[in-house]
Amino acid sequence: MISTQKVKECLSSISSLSADEIEQHESLVDNAVAVAEKEFKSEETDSSVLFAAAKANYDIALALSMLDSVTSFKAGDISITEKGERLNSARALFENVLSDCSDTVSDAGFVFKTV
Repeated sequence: MISTQKVKECLSSISSLSADEIEQHESLVDNAVAVAEKEFKSEETDSSVLFAAAKANYDIALALSMLDSVTSFKAGDISITEKGERLNSARALFENVLSDCSDTVSDAGFVFKTV
């Protein structure tokens, strides 16, 4: 079993979320732990905890992105638009962790291992 508490601690270290924000999204953290347990066959390792934390971070960023508004400013020919930086960062982190764990994370696809 993967410790939800360890995932929350890791999540607070890889994100800018406060402990209260993490608790508000506890269902997303629990879901990320369940996915990690499936992928890592319930084995708790540093990689599985990081995977669950990165997944929770990405899921929370997705949820919060629905609340984010687009900030834009235009002055003459210069236009500045800011949207979804948290989501982009969370996606990049999750993809990086997924890549690092690719040898451990199970794939439901066909694999031909030996002749």
